[in-house]
Amino acid sequence: MLATIGYISNATEHLKKGDIENIVKDAILYNKKHGITGILYFANGKFLQFIEGDRAEIEALYQKLSKDSRHNDFVKFHDADISERAFGEWDMAIRKSEDYKASELELFNDIFNIYKLKVYKTAEKNRVKIKTLIDIFRKPAVNL
Repeated sequence: MLATIGYISNATEHLKKGDIENIVKDAILYNKKHGITGILYFANGKFLQFIEGDRAEIEALYQKLSKDSRHNDFVKFHDADISERAFGEWDMAIRKSEDYKASELELFNDIFNIYKLKVYKTAEKNRVKIKTLIDIFRKPAVNL
C-alpha cells in the first residue's frame, strides 16, 4: 500500500556544515533502493520532511531517521495512505528558506508551531494546511 509520512524535528549540535548535502545524497541512494520519494525542508535548525512509498518501507525509514543523532524532538504530523505520490519525480529533493516567499515560510512556521507546541486547531484546518504545504513543496526544487 502506498503511503506518506510527514514529520518535523530539530537539528542537534551533532549537525555540521555540509551535513545537509550529505544527508540528501545518502537519502537519494537509500530511497532509490527502497522505492521511496520525498522532500526535505531545512531552515533555522528545523527539519520538515515528507517521505512516500510502500507503507512498510517508509515506516522502516521513519524509525531509522528517528534514531539519527543529527536531529531530535521528532513529531509525526502526517501519516496517510495515498493513491499517488506528490513527489514521485524526486528520490529526495531539498528545499531551504530562500526557496520560498514570506507567506509560504509563515505556513511552515505555523505547521511547526501547531505540532511542536501542540496548539492544535480543528483537524480539518490542519489537513488544509498540510495539503497547502505539499502543494508548495511540489513546485520545482533542487534535487542533488
